[in-house]
Amino acid sequence: MEITLNSGYKMPIVGLGVWRMEKEGIRDLIINAIKIGYRHLDCAADYRNEAEVGEALSEAFKTGLVKREDLFVTTKLWNSDHGHVIEACKDSLKKLQLDYLDLYLVHFPVATRHTGVGTTDSALGDDGVLDIDTTISLETTWHDMEKLVSMGLVRSIGISNYDVFLTRDCLAYSKIKPAVNQIETHPYFQRDSLVKFCQKHGVCVTAHTPLGGATANAEWFGTVSCLDDPALKEVAEKYKKTVAQVVLRWGIQRNTVVIPKTSKPERLGENFEVLDFELTKEDMELIKSLDRKYRTNQPAKMENGEQYENGRYKSMWNMMPQHQIKEQHNALVMNKKIMSILAERDAAIQERNQAVSAKKEAVAARDEALQQRDKALSERDKALIERDSAFAALQHHENSLNFALSGGKHYDGDDGFSSVHKLVAFPLSTIRPEVASTKRKKESKRKGKKVGEDLNRGVAAPGKKCRTDWDSNDVGLNLVTFDETTMQVPLCTCTGTARQCYKWGNGGWQSSCCTTTLSQYPLPQMPNKRHSRVGGRKMSGNVFSRLLSRLASEGYDLSCPVDLKDYWARHGTNRYITIK
Repeated sequence: MEITLNSGYKMPIVGLGVWRMEKEGIRDLIINAIKIGYRHLDCAADYRNEAEVGEALSEAFKTGLVKREDLFVTTKLWNSDHGHVIEACKDSLKKLQLDYLDLYLVHFPVATRHTGVGTTDSALGDDGVLDIDTTISLETTWHDMEKLVSMGLVRSIGISNYDVFLTRDCLAYSKIKPAVNQIETHPYFQRDSLVKFCQKHGVCVTAHTPLGGATANAEWFGTVSCLDDPALKEVAEKYKKTVAQVVLRWGIQRNTVVIPKTSKPERLGENFEVLDFELTKEDMELIKSLDRKYRTNQPAKMENGEQYENGRYKSMWNMMPQHQIKEQHNALVMNKKIMSILAERDAAIQERNQAVSAKKEAVAARDEALQQRDKALSERDKALIERDSAFAALQHHENSLNFALSGGKHYDGDDGFSSVHKLVAFPLSTIRPEVASTKRKKESKRKGKKVGEDLNRGVAAPGKKCRTDWDSNDVGLNLVTFDETTMQVPLCTCTGTARQCYKWGNGGWQSSCCTTTLSQYPLPQMPNKRHSRVGGRKMSGNVFSRLLSRLASEGYDLSCPVDLKDYWARHGTNRYITIK
């Protein structure tokens, strides 16, 4: 994984720092690092091991372990060489056995008394005071750094340990913008404002001491290490990683390059395996809350008027505040409170998620129950439809086939009306009240009509018993002679009672109170009609009956054919020509 610099070159996002590495073991350490996959080495003239690093690189190139173009090598200009930039760079190239540097940095923003190119001897004066060269400005030093690019000695140039204001000044007076600002930054010393300022202006941030003083050496790093933080330990346990891997991953996700230092071969692989997982947004915010403004890398200290100098210099703008150590305890207490609050929040979130899951399960169970209910209702409706269809078919069948269960009357030629035997055949179906009421109204209306006398009685054969299909007011054309041996007493389909209410019509027997055709009854021995209509248009039975009654009252002999031409001529129409 690489990051592109403003110079156009790519720099691996994970590197290996070689500060304070022992000369005896540095060769094996670098060879093993290259085998693991490291392609970024961070050196400096002040580390006093450039020659040993050069020997390891030469061996790696000769054995084909890696090519020069595949490595990104950084080294730094020391404070005492600010007035001899080109000579110092060539000296570093010679020790590293390289033709060019990928990145050359100004190690600290201060120029001290020159002690010789390539040397990092003490810059303390005879009086014990740090001897600062006031004749060399940072701007002059930077313009000499720019010459290295045009000479082809370096590809990119940058700064180190510059704050916001010094970085701003460098951007203002530079012709070639600094590609990198290497600073101390870790969870306890995050420096967000400086990091964001650099990234906003295209300056890549490299984090030295990215593990926050893992050795907790009082001389250089103070006494507190972020690797002992309980919150970071919980995050590491969550991802099944070490605290160091979590801290390095946090730096990478801030878009900073990390260059952890280790002299232990077993830690090389651990520090490099930080690209196979990613911290969540919540975990990034949690680590962000751990910032204590606690600087661990202290190249020089000034306390109680005394100055301690070990070949390094730290300017006053970059010093740790004196009250910081006193605030460490308060910071730890506050951190515990914050962790407690975060733990409560996480517990509440977990409970909420469990409740949401339970709700989803309940909703799913409810939906399944509703589907089963709908299916059962559908099956019930289907069964009801089938039942209703069966009932309708059965009722229709019963209405057409049932016989009378109650007695009626028949006509006796001599004695009048007498009882009719009760017949038991099929059970009667229930007639709906509204249907029966309608039929009774029609029957009453029909009975209320005044009709003529029964013309068929006069012409009926002697000794034959005829039954009428009306109880009282009879229409003479509708007498039916029944043979008791071959026919049963008819049942009125409208009223459900045994009565002679059938007459012979077109196609079979017809009820006198409805127009239902009942062709299942056989024809009578004697024709129902003593008269027939010949010619003319069709006329209903009632109209024809009234016509016959009127003709009989006017004296026409209906026992023989009657020519109605004169009759219809008088009435202005011609419906039937002849009645016979």
